[in-house]
Amino acid sequence: EDRVEFVGVANKDPMAKVQVIEDYLNSNPSVEFVSFYDDSGKNVRAVSTFIQDRGLKGDIRQVVVDDESGDIRLQRIRDFQSESVDHRSITRDFFSKFF
Repeated sequence: EDRVEFVGVANKDPMAKVQVIEDYLNSNPSVEFVSFYDDSGKNVRAVSTFIQDRGLKGDIRQVVVDDESGDIRLQRIRDFQSESVDHRSITRDFFSKFF
């Protein structure tokens, strides 16, 4: 049976996210694929590591909002190094110190 379930975690701690996913997987051992979307890079990295270590397939992405356009993107873990991925914003902030 294919189904999609959405679970919210009322805690910002990355390990709280992992714990909810682990509890769900332990209760549903037939699950083979996990999707996880979060705006926190720390949460995305923690869940990605857990899913990989568990040997599962998944779609784990960080929700990123472009400051200029307001566009929302879902970035894969390999596509970013930290939570701040808007290079235009980083560059603008850097040069604003000098001009």
